Amino acid sequence: MVRPIITSILLVCLDGILCGGTAGLTVDLDKPGAKVSPELYGIFFEEINRAGDGGLYVEGGKSYRLSFYAKCAPGFIGPLTVSVEKQDGTVLAGQPFDGIGDTWKKHEAMLTVSGTDADARLVLSSTQAGILWLDMVSLFPKETYKGRENGLRPDLVKMLEDMHPAFVRFPGGCFIEGWKPCNCTGLPARWKQTIGDIAERPGRWCQWGYYSTEGLGFHEYLLLCEDLQATPLFVVNIGIVHFGVVPMDQLQEWVQDALDAIEYANGPVSTKWGPLRAKAGHPEPFHLKYIELGNENGQQAGGFGGTADQYHERYAVFYSAIKANYPDIIPIANTGSGPTIEVTDWHTYTSPQGLLDCVFDHRDRKKAKIYVGEYAVTADCGKGNLNAALAEAAFLTGLERNSDLMVMSSYAPLFVRKGWQQWNPNAIHFDASRVYGTPSYHAQAMFGANRADQVVASEVTVALEADWPRGGIGVGTWDTQAEFKDIKVTHPGKALLESDFSKGMEGWKSVRGNWQAADGVLHQKGDQMDVRVDAGDASWQDYTLRLKARKTGGKEGFRVFFHVNGAKEMASWIIGGWGNSVYVIDGTGVRKAEKPGKIEVGRWYDIRIELNDLAIRCYLDDVLTQETTRAQPNPLHIVSGLKKTAKGRDLILKVVNMAAVPYNTAIDLQHAAGLTATGEALVLKADRADAEDSFERPLNVAPSITQLTGISPGFRHTFPANSVTILRLGIDR
Repeated sequence: MVRPIITSILLVCLDGILCGGTAGLTVDLDKPGAKVSPELYGIFFEEINRAGDGGLYVEGGKSYRLSFYAKCAPGFIGPLTVSVEKQDGTVLAGQPFDGIGDTWKKHEAMLTVSGTDADARLVLSSTQAGILWLDMVSLFPKETYKGRENGLRPDLVKMLEDMHPAFVRFPGGCFIEGWKPCNCTGLPARWKQTIGDIAERPGRWCQWGYYSTEGLGFHEYLLLCEDLQATPLFVVNIGIVHFGVVPMDQLQEWVQDALDAIEYANGPVSTKWGPLRAKAGHPEPFHLKYIELGNENGQQAGGFGGTADQYHERYAVFYSAIKANYPDIIPIANTGSGPTIEVTDWHTYTSPQGLLDCVFDHRDRKKAKIYVGEYAVTADCGKGNLNAALAEAAFLTGLERNSDLMVMSSYAPLFVRKGWQQWNPNAIHFDASRVYGTPSYHAQAMFGANRADQVVASEVTVALEADWPRGGIGVGTWDTQAEFKDIKVTHPGKALLESDFSKGMEGWKSVRGNWQAADGVLHQKGDQMDVRVDAGDASWQDYTLRLKARKTGGKEGFRVFFHVNGAKEMASWIIGGWGNSVYVIDGTGVRKAEKPGKIEVGRWYDIRIELNDLAIRCYLDDVLTQETTRAQPNPLHIVSGLKKTAKGRDLILKVVNMAAVPYNTAIDLQHAAGLTATGEALVLKADRADAEDSFERPLNVAPSITQLTGISPGFRHTFPANSVTILRLGIDR
């Protein structure tokens, strides 16, 4: 059934085919809004997905710095030959080394390769038998970003430059936490182990499943910030890890680490740590401004990452020590509010609708400023598609519109090296020789390069018709064993499904899990994550789902799915999720609802979900437990602002069209004195919202620039389907 939501505009149709919509956009330049934070758009560089490992790529005629440490047992006479080879053994460069003795010695050479290979290997070999020890083997291109030894790949840094980041948050994220305070397989990050001679940095096994050499250390991150003209934001461990805390009577060591980091970055050469910075080639201070105290601590259920009380107790100690010694440093908290919390870091990974539901226009301005330290669309996103980028761009229009409160933001994760992806999606993909940005990357770069100084009032009016939600059902668990029975789906006056499992799992499709039907009960006996079985028809709508469920073991509760359309489009009621601590209604097109709650083992629960138009009502044992609604479609998301330029001012209009049709829009610019007749449109678009970039098609979805003419206080512009558009128009000229 199709019902009108807003009737104030018309859809433009020819021969019954939906071909576009109309809208109106009004901007009043005499009504200023929030001043836009100069640090609103930044980047978060975490060591995840082997982000700091550029790979081994050699290019014919170019030179590479080889270095290694070696010693041998008596009887080894050498030589040791080091060569750069193709995978088939073809030698591209080589160098023999004599003089390897029974004490450690560093050996170095400059190798010039004779051919190009994106999958080269470094081979150390000898024709002599013997025992040989090697350490800190390194092959680095001579040509690095700004020619630095132990430098960065120029093409990867160029991707960061094009984002115009105002700040860099580093080095984590979960990377800084570790699993346990004294667990050798997942130690917390300690910055003092990442400075000085690369060969003396111990490295560590990080929780992302690999060994980090720490070649990209504290000093290198600070240099990157300086090169990008971005403010450093350093994250320190606050004495809390994923599965433990440092006792309060042992916390001073960690507090001192934070103070020493500030001294290394900013202190004069007369201090203890300032001279080490100077010895590394940088006597001038780095102007570190922000210290984030912990990462996602005090937020999770079950004490994961510390409880709220444990976090605030430690935060107070760190805050007092930092302010007493460095009053200009701004600490960033993970959670909460209070007199000592100046900025709090908020993270969200969600569906497109979940991100669109994050509205800040009516937030309390008396509370702490908010840094959105990690955000991304992680559902309905493919490997990083335009659909995700559109929702993220719409989200950023809300941040900019409320930049008096939302002062900083950074997408996550930033980099992923091919073959080492541990998170999906990511902004920038690279291998040993290639790099490309996802549509999300391009959207961020567009916003970063076009930040206004001050918001001005703007309003958009659109109208549309929407197809009401529909789809089948499902049940599932997450790392939990459970049983389900008496599953019924009814539409007013009609039974759509009655499943007593007398015929086994007939009519049900297993997506994942260990499912069995016996004695009228559907059993899920496995311990996998995200398991589900589906049933029903994609055409179902406005129905009531009833069932009984019982938890028999595991860590969480139940998951009941509705409006299921294929593998990725669905909504769900999660009953006892996230460590059996919360009830959550979420999914495609749903306004997320969340409340505390858990499920008992061995007890049968009566579950009922009523779907009527946009309304979603969820009952547990006949008690209305949660309710929410489907989001009313809003295809156009906007923010407008002014920016000073050498010629006057620019009016910057950011418009995100999330619809699959273009919108021909009447634009009314009020009080736009000195408006130029020409302008520029920067557009990111594709015919399909699921379009992606790849190594083979790196610019499949990429911004393009169009010059505009005929600009006047009242003009029309068509915003393409599935697009992010930034209009820059000159005024005061």
